[in-house]
Amino acid sequence: TLFRSAFGGSTVVTTYSKELKRFVESTQPRTKNAYMLIYKRAPIQSTVQSQTVASAAVKEPQTLQISSDSMTSDGGVEPSLQRVVDLVKIRELNRSDSTSPDQTLAVPSRIRRFVWDDNMQFLQTRHIFNSQMYDFMLKLISSLETAPNMSYDPATDPTKLTLLSDQILSVATTFAFDILARGRNTADTFARFTEVLRNHYKQSVPLCRWFLSVLSMDNRWIVECLLECPFANVRKEFSTVLTTAFSVLSSFEKDIFTKVIETDSTQSDQQRTSYHVALVPRVMDIFVDLLELSTQYWKHFSEFFSIFYWFANGSHEHRSYLMQVHTIAKLIDLFLEDYSPFVGTQNAHFGIRSNRKPRYRMGNKFSDPDFYTLLSAVATLVVHCSTDARTGSLDQHVENGYSRIPPTTRFGPNQIMFDLANPVHASDRKALLSRAFYTKSMDSDGYIEPLTTVVLHWSWMNEEFSKSVIQIVLDGFSRSSWDSIKPFCAVTTAIIDIKDSLQSLRVETLLNAESGLLGQMFRSRQKREKFTYVLIKFVLRLVEENESVGRFMSEHTDSWVWMEAWLEHAISTESTTLSSTNGSLGPVTLCRQDSGAATVQELKKQYQKAGGRTVHRSKFAPTVAEPVSTVEPVDAGVDAVKRLQEAFHRRTEEVVQQQQKQQHQSAP
Repeated sequence: TLFRSAFGGSTVVTTYSKELKRFVESTQPRTKNAYMLIYKRAPIQSTVQSQTVASAAVKEPQTLQISSDSMTSDGGVEPSLQRVVDLVKIRELNRSDSTSPDQTLAVPSRIRRFVWDDNMQFLQTRHIFNSQMYDFMLKLISSLETAPNMSYDPATDPTKLTLLSDQILSVATTFAFDILARGRNTADTFARFTEVLRNHYKQSVPLCRWFLSVLSMDNRWIVECLLECPFANVRKEFSTVLTTAFSVLSSFEKDIFTKVIETDSTQSDQQRTSYHVALVPRVMDIFVDLLELSTQYWKHFSEFFSIFYWFANGSHEHRSYLMQVHTIAKLIDLFLEDYSPFVGTQNAHFGIRSNRKPRYRMGNKFSDPDFYTLLSAVATLVVHCSTDARTGSLDQHVENGYSRIPPTTRFGPNQIMFDLANPVHASDRKALLSRAFYTKSMDSDGYIEPLTTVVLHWSWMNEEFSKSVIQIVLDGFSRSSWDSIKPFCAVTTAIIDIKDSLQSLRVETLLNAESGLLGQMFRSRQKREKFTYVLIKFVLRLVEENESVGRFMSEHTDSWVWMEAWLEHAISTESTTLSSTNGSLGPVTLCRQDSGAATVQELKKQYQKAGGRTVHRSKFAPTVAEPVSTVEPVDAGVDAVKRLQEAFHRRTEEVVQQQQKQQHQSAP
């Protein structure tokens, strides 16, 4: 209706609340509406008109010339010239200092100036946001021939550029991020523009200093171009220009990277009490301060965290700075939101997190925030840090052929010893050891790579941490459906492949017949058929890829011999009639049993390689009592595998025959 479309107001909308987990009604203003403003021309009194015309003729005889041909018979003016007369009247009334009541018809000077200035601003904007202006600026900076200027003098003012070329490029940088980034259909031009800027930045240290000094004094470009901007190309190009300036200046500021100057302690709490002398860490201070604000722009803050990721992959000085400001703890704190270990506690680096005042809620019913870049920055910092590894028996560990450091460790060229890695602060350790961190990371299969990196690094020679992660993985398997266990399978595959003295313990704990995967498969075989089947395939793949798993399975054949009878029942004709929506097996899935037969054949080879049977009791959890068997363990394992293989082939032939029969019946 016209009322809803044109008259504004508010309306009642229904939205889904993630907190209440139901639809709720709320009142919101109508933002899509149109207003119509109608002006009515005021009549001009004849007496005022005649006085105005006479006054205009005396003061400015050349301004208004009315010929006798334009006069009517009664002495009036033709209608075509009436508007000119009116304009002259209004201008003269505005110039007059008198306060006659007749002057109420004139436009007030304040409104006239506002309208004039607004029109001029609009005209200027049209000239600036113009494709010809874009091309001109691009040609201007592309034609600049500048000699490399790599002189660095920290005593000079970075905001004052002496070379004309640098001054032109500073104007071009402002044009790029204030004008070009906001234009329509400028993606290609903006990309070429920033590419030329980067090439000039690589050859000019003063220009890089100017750019970083501007960012350190005003965070407007960082907020607008990396957080508020909805266009991914703008955010990406801005980050590349920034990292280029970081790369150029980092080598010159290496000696003063950690130097800090204290400011007046009487300043308010909202201001920093110290700042870095070097511009690179000073700009990163701005990024650290904006972490809390970044949650409001969760839909497109990946490029913002890409700066942290680039910094973590930089030099030893870059990572040392990030560790000094406790970046690991702050990023994990942001990632976990209200489940952070720092919520409700007072911490010198985080302030007070109150449960009664939660932070900005990220995500909605349509999408969730993408934390991949954030977690990648965390993982990169973690692999450069020391861990809680059990180093008491490290010499014996090395003698047995294992690595002296975690396989994921990344050190600088001068850091070849494990004890030279960056130490982990107490707050960073608290965040890394938080159960909520790994639980939330495993809820999505998009964070597998950074997650497994952290797990691999901290699990090496760390029995306590390995125990905690394995328990989280097993809990995840137990509560997940068959199509959402990919993250847990990935972590399982990674953690059992760590080559250290704890490998056999991890394998036994994960596959334990009572509390491990074998136990879960046995208990879920009746109500969660498809889940059990997917886990069986996963375990068979582990046997094929991991020698330790194959050895364990051959030593504990009594823990999985039930699989043969279960598979016979699960893939029977009666079972295939069940709907796949309730987790049961369906005929479409069973048509791929031929791949399972090949996997079982490989499993048989692994068993034959395993040799004798030596049961190692787990230090993490007890195992079930093993029944007495008169058959040799390896022979029993091979025999069971043979029966599984026969069951796979037999059922595959039955499914193929059923499909052929159905096709024959449906044929005309």
